[in-house]
Amino acid sequence: MNRIGVVARIHGIYWILGALWPLVHIGSYVWFAGPHEELWLVRFRSLLLIVIGIVLLVAASKQRVTPELKGLAIGGAAIMAFVHIFYSLTDQISIAYLLDGVVELVLIGLWVWAGKHGLAHAFFPVEK
Repeated sequence: MNRIGVVARIHGIYWILGALWPLVHIGSYVWFAGPHEELWLVRFRSLLLIVIGIVLLVAASKQRVTPELKGLAIGGAAIMAFVHIFYSLTDQISIAYLLDGVVELVLIGLWVWAGKHGLAHAFFPVEK
């Protein structure tokens, strides 16, 4: 498997496992991440991340990680990183989210490392 497939697999597994936690045991998730007034939103986010994670795994296994899928993964990770880092540092959400924000930045770095054209190619692929 090529580098981009490995990164897609790592990203997919990370998002699926992290998203399964609140679905499997919301009590321990709330204990770690802090109280949530809208648990339906936590579940919604989890299901969305699981779907994207599964798509990343399938694309990796078929060696069909397209620039568009790379853009989705990088864009999603960037949004997660920004939200988790900004809002945890401004005390609006638990500081526990800071760790995930850092992991999301690492995932972005892996995507850039894996792609031969870097971040710009994910969003603006050159047609051949």
